[in-house]
Amino acid sequence: MPTVLRALSLALLALLLVPLTVVLAPPASAAPPFTVDSAADTPDSAPGDGTCATAANVCTLRAAMQEAAAWPTGDVLVYIDPAEVTTPIVLNSAISIPARTSVDGCAGASATQPCVTLSGVFGAAPVRLTGTGAALMNVAVVSDEESSVGVIMSGSDVHLSQVWVGMDTAGVASPLATGIWVTGTDVAIGQIGPQDPEFRTTIVNASTGIDIDGADNVAVNATNIGLDEDGLPTDPVHGGEVGILVASGDADVPDNVNIGNSLPPAAQATLACDNVCNAIGQMAEASIKVDLPNTAAAPMIYVRGNYLGLAADGTTIAAGATAVGVEAGRSSMQLGGDVASRNVIAGGAYGVRQAGAVGSVNVDHALVGTDATGTVAWAPTVAAISADGDYSGVSSSRLVTAPGTTAAVLTGDEGTVVGNVFGLLADGAAAPMAHAVRLVGDGADVGSADDAADRNVICSATGSGIVVAGGDGNLVRGNRIGLDETGSPCTGARANRAGVVVKDGADAATGNQVGGPVGGENTISHSLHNAITVAATGGNDAVHNLGTGNQGLMLDVGGLAAGTPDDGDGVGNPDGENGDVHVPQIHSATGAVIEGGGGGAGDYVYVYATDSPAGGAPSGVGAFLGEAQVSANGDGLWTFVPANPLAPGLRITAIAQSRQPNRVSEFSTVATVVATPGVPSGPVLTVAGNPLLKGRAKVGKRIKVVVPASAPAGAVVTVQWLVGKRALAGATKPVLRLRAGHLGKKVSARVTWTLPGSSPVVLATARVRVRR
Repeated sequence: MPTVLRALSLALLALLLVPLTVVLAPPASAAPPFTVDSAADTPDSAPGDGTCATAANVCTLRAAMQEAAAWPTGDVLVYIDPAEVTTPIVLNSAISIPARTSVDGCAGASATQPCVTLSGVFGAAPVRLTGTGAALMNVAVVSDEESSVGVIMSGSDVHLSQVWVGMDTAGVASPLATGIWVTGTDVAIGQIGPQDPEFRTTIVNASTGIDIDGADNVAVNATNIGLDEDGLPTDPVHGGEVGILVASGDADVPDNVNIGNSLPPAAQATLACDNVCNAIGQMAEASIKVDLPNTAAAPMIYVRGNYLGLAADGTTIAAGATAVGVEAGRSSMQLGGDVASRNVIAGGAYGVRQAGAVGSVNVDHALVGTDATGTVAWAPTVAAISADGDYSGVSSSRLVTAPGTTAAVLTGDEGTVVGNVFGLLADGAAAPMAHAVRLVGDGADVGSADDAADRNVICSATGSGIVVAGGDGNLVRGNRIGLDETGSPCTGARANRAGVVVKDGADAATGNQVGGPVGGENTISHSLHNAITVAATGGNDAVHNLGTGNQGLMLDVGGLAAGTPDDGDGVGNPDGENGDVHVPQIHSATGAVIEGGGGGAGDYVYVYATDSPAGGAPSGVGAFLGEAQVSANGDGLWTFVPANPLAPGLRITAIAQSRQPNRVSEFSTVATVVATPGVPSGPVLTVAGNPLLKGRAKVGKRIKVVVPASAPAGAVVTVQWLVGKRALAGATKPVLRLRAGHLGKKVSARVTWTLPGSSPVVLATARVRVRR
């Protein structure tokens, strides 16, 4: 063949091969979106050719998935065009979304609800996210099979958002066994990213809303479960048994499960459950449940910023009558953590329950038993919080429970109950309960002797505010019992029948301490019976407490009155209870010296001011005046010389503490101080109650000392602020602005009352640590 003809032939052949090459080899660059324009469920005519087309020359969802699975590189977008797909896509078998493929039912457009329904007509999940990086959004998923699962998320790094499960785009219900079944890792359901979703993922009509089955690193945000697309209860009820179930699959225990997250400031400022907040309601068994075998380790689960048993509007109850807000089971669960992570848990039988010795639950910054305003009671009928595991606790929360029940029951050891408000709604109204706290385990801290922000406020207890029932080594310190958040008396419907009772349970209660060091006392006031009752057979301590206005005794040591589980047996401990520490007797009391007897050799005697009348046992005690020690020679005598002379007319009482640990007497009969011979007497200067700090101890904030208004007319009050134990130069006003130099240090105020001719009274507030 001539050279010229050969060249022309080769050129023509090359031209013919160019389009063939383009058709058979998908380009290496990112694919343009495959756009689904048909509701049919037919396969691609030539999978892998880079074109989504069936034999009928339309692009179906199944064909698009086949092409996406064959695409060699990059991420693949699949848009379902709602203008073309106007009827549900009825799937005859499961659709699997492959790796790096995102399916958008609204073709990339903004929307307020899903644009298309995916409907299964077989007994398995219609939609499955199986590939790494698969994503699904803006669709509704239903099934004709009530025993089916709506969506399975088995891949890693898979995302689902703005999806309805269990109802179609018209809101028509379609019952499911499980809404979403999660078995993969790094799974996100609901909101993706920090922005607000255009609409919330909604799961209804499912016995289990989300089943997290052996999966790790799962996040569920911006999702309604058991509620309609607006987060409101439905009629008929479209809830289920369990909202979110955390279980083990094939012996693989899930870990690092995040249900909700911290809310941004804008979301915190509204009543509504929006942004990352999940709203779960209308569940018969539990909003959130952990169900792991007895051999499983306790996984870490975080529950933050959710509404449980409450509609997304924050005010409408949506709790099953016997449901549990959170059934923590064998997990290490953290609920909340700060203001931005606050959970609101309403109604049902329990707010939070953790059953079994393995596991723990810690509730922080929660509203339990109210709506999102904190002013309307939706109280659980058994307990707000009940925990069996060690190291469980509740802090910085408001807890309301039904009349006749206990708000917080801690059966495990080393529990913590600090900074809470019990028995009061946010507007100060009474929310009656039997008890605020019941301790059965050992070594719990209830309140704090060091930080005023950690004290618990307890009112409206028709039994006792705090009950220690057989536990050992528990510390009850720095609490405000019978005074509300503002320091006002809790009387009438807000009154506690009793303050604190220590009694035997299944075991003898031993080594418990009610009261802190000076400055960290409990204040127990306005009880309808005793402030403190120690009725356990073991030794227990109850020194350094304050109070006024109790109708019973400030401290009753002995047995329990017949037929009253929390009432003591009255003055005296004739049967030698609590170590048989002798009640001290005040023989004489002048401004310069107090002399007494009746104590055991070496016992310590603590002297207090009191506003109770002379001649009887005190119903309250005020300022701590000082201490003495009973002589060791066996005569039982003791002498107390105050640092400053006491004012004549001051009423005083004393209590004895054994040298052996955890043994204390009742208070002595109240005596009245008389003038010291040869010393002119002036007006009586007495102060009932301690000064308190008010405000948030944070850098840049102001804190104020609130001074008791019980001093006589004419008394001069001065204030000195302290950092640690050192006076802060020039800081003598009632208000102190906290600065950067105070960060991490403990701040308190020392208040002095002076009156001409009288001994000054000096009292200090509890110390608070300054935080950032």
